[in-house]
Amino acid sequence: MTGDAQNYPLYQSADKKSKVIANVPVFSVVQVTTDTNGMKKVQYLDKTGYMTKENISTQVPKEIENIGEEAVAQTNIDVAMREGASEDAAQITTVPKDSPVLVLKKVDGYALVNYLEYIGYVPESSVKAMQE
Repeated sequence: MTGDAQNYPLYQSADKKSKVIANVPVFSVVQVTTDTNGMKKVQYLDKTGYMTKENISTQVPKEIENIGEEAVAQTNIDVAMREGASEDAAQITTVPKDSPVLVLKKVDGYALVNYLEYIGYVPESSVKAMQE
C-alpha cells in the first residue's frame, strides 16, 4: 500500500503488513530518525512509525518550488482554514495564532497551507515568515 493521492500510510513497525497508525498527507513534514529494513522510522505529529522510502522526499515538490522563503510561515492570528479561497467556503478547522504552516501557493489574496494533517486556504494577511 503506497497511500492514495492525498495520504501515505505510517506503519506501526518496519513492515508494510503491520498496522497503519496514521495517514500522512502529501507535503507534510516528518522527522526521519533511522533507516530500517528499507523503511524510514519517522516522527509525525505525536506518532512515531515507519514509512516506505518511496513516500519520503527531501526534494521540494514542484507545486511549491517557486515560493522561496515564504514556504515556511506561521499564523499571526487565530484563523479559519477553509476549503476554498473565499470567506464563503466551508471551514475545515481553526489554525491557532503562531502555528507553523507550509505555504503551498497563493491565490487571490489567500494562501493554500498545510497545517498538521489539514490542507486548506487562509487569508494571505494571516500568515508571516517564520522568525529565526
